[in-house]
Amino acid sequence: MASSALGYAAPAPAPPAARTRFCAHRADGATTHTLLSVLDGAHRTGGGVLGFFDTRAARALRLVSEEAREAVASAPWFDKDTRILRHLGRWRASFPHARAANISVAYGAPKNTFASADFAHLAGVHTLNMALCDQATITDAAFAHLAGVHTLDMRGCDQVTITDAAFAHLAGIDALLLNNRYNLAAAAALGARLLRVGGAEDD
Repeated sequence: MASSALGYAAPAPAPPAARTRFCAHRADGATTHTLLSVLDGAHRTGGGVLGFFDTRAARALRLVSEEAREAVASAPWFDKDTRILRHLGRWRASFPHARAANISVAYGAPKNTFASADFAHLAGVHTLNMALCDQATITDAAFAHLAGVHTLDMRGCDQVTITDAAFAHLAGIDALLLNNRYNLAAAAALGARLLRVGGAEDD
C-alpha cells in the first residue's frame, strides 16, 4: 500500500496488463458499449459526446485513460476556433484525423514561430486559418503541404516570402480569403467559388 498526499494508505496501481477497459453491458446482453464507443459515437444511441468538446478541452480528456486518448485520436476534429500557438507536430500527433486548424495570430498579439516545414503537419486539412501569420519564415514552400485544402484564410499574410508561386499548390480550392497586397491575378486564376479580399482585422 502506498501513502497518499492526504495521509491515508492508497492502493498501489494495478500493472498495465491487469487494467480493464471501461465498458457497460445492456441488461439483455445484446450490446456492449465501451467508453470509446460512447465518446466517439460508434453506437446506435447517439452521436457521441466528443461533439461537445473542442480540442483545448480534448487535450485534458485524453489524459483520463487509454480509451479516452484513443477516442480523441480517432475523432475527425473540426475545431476552427482554438488557436494552435506552437508545436504543430504535437498537435497533429494528438489529433491525427483533424480536418480544421487555426494557426492565426490574434490582432495585436505576438507572432507565432511557425515555419514552412511545420506545414507538413497540416497536410490533409479541409479548413485552415492562418490569418496574420506574416512572418518571413513562412514561404511558398509551406503551400506545397496544402494541396487539396478547401478553405484557406490567409488575410494579413503579406510577407514577401510568399509569392504568386504559392497559389500553384491551391488548385481546386473552394474559398480563399487573402490580403489585397497579393497579385489578385494569381488568386483569381484558381477559380475559387469564394474569393474575398480584405485585412484580417476587418472582422
